[in-house]
Amino acid sequence: SKLLQQSIEHYRRVNQSPVLSISEIYFSRLTCGEYVKLQPDYDTSGKATLQTIDRSGIAKSVSEMSTGTADSLYLALRLASLQHQMESGVALPVVIDDCLIQLDDHRALAALESLSELSKRTQVILFTHHQHLIDLAREGLGDQAVRIHQLGA
Repeated sequence: SKLLQQSIEHYRRVNQSPVLSISEIYFSRLTCGEYVKLQPDYDTSGKATLQTIDRSGIAKSVSEMSTGTADSLYLALRLASLQHQMESGVALPVVIDDCLIQLDDHRALAALESLSELSKRTQVILFTHHQHLIDLAREGLGDQAVRIHQLGA
């Protein structure tokens, strides 16, 4: 147990800073520039948390965010982890199921653009049953950047 905990802490020390830096870029993009910085913080019990800083310099915790903004943060963290792994030579396919439903159209398009960029380096599959997201992808990314396969069609 102690060896596992030490390994986890070592991984965190080595990878936290690069992943956090990449996450910051994704999060700013996914929130259309509303948030500009992420910083680690610790609660009163010493548990690690994450604070966001908006463009006016105001810090917010995840619990203070809207559901869509929190979803954008989680997606930014996942995309950053994937990008960091790819930079280390590990490219895994990405399969996502309806992660954009809480985002408004501007943020959803920013997410689709980020996923499209990621698809140049690895396979990205996004499942959705929301027609407006399909339309947004077609309009915003074009037919060359997106392939739509409708089940049951």
